[in-house]
Amino acid sequence: MSGGQQQRIAIARALAYQPDLMLLDEPFSNLDQHVRFQLIHEIRHLFKQRQMSALFVTHSKEEGFAFADRIALMKAGKIVQIDTAQQLYRAPNSIYVADFIGQTNYIDLSIIDDYSYQSCFGVLNTHNKIEQSKTVKLRLLLRPEHIDISPDMQGQAVVKQVDFQGPSQQITAQFAGQEFLIKYSNHTCDSVFFKVGDKVSLSLLNHDFVVFED
Repeated sequence: MSGGQQQRIAIARALAYQPDLMLLDEPFSNLDQHVRFQLIHEIRHLFKQRQMSALFVTHSKEEGFAFADRIALMKAGKIVQIDTAQQLYRAPNSIYVADFIGQTNYIDLSIIDDYSYQSCFGVLNTHNKIEQSKTVKLRLLLRPEHIDISPDMQGQAVVKQVDFQGPSQQITAQFAGQEFLIKYSNHTCDSVFFKVGDKVSLSLLNHDFVVFED
């Protein structure tokens, strides 16, 4: 039997006891990616049908995203944040959570007034009142999809690396003395295919700011 079939049988045996709570301790770690996620969706659907709860232990955030309604992220044996996958990604409560959940960039901020920051991208305005003191050092989280990139012969950023990923390009660009990881979609007919050495302009897309004290 294949690994996927063996896992299905093991779970079927456990379900025969009709437990109220089922513990799954990295059950898919030895399966290839296609089989793993197919099995995750099958088991999640089965548990939903039976209205069963499951505690699913994994080191893979992708598995956690696919399986869980709520995720508890741990550090050194302690839970540091519990929330949905979407909230953990969009509103992490620490740099540790932000880095664990997905790819990250950070830029330094200084406070101008109650609703604006100064950054390497210029003045950034926020709808939420800034509560920190002006003396506090701040860092803004930028996911790769928060940064827009466009060809610009006069641009102040330079492409350092391009990884073609089918529907998207993962681009590393140097700007303002640091490197930024950018996700660029290839979904339109006029999408640009960037090359190492291209001069480009970078700007920030509208998104909810997540700011950490440094």
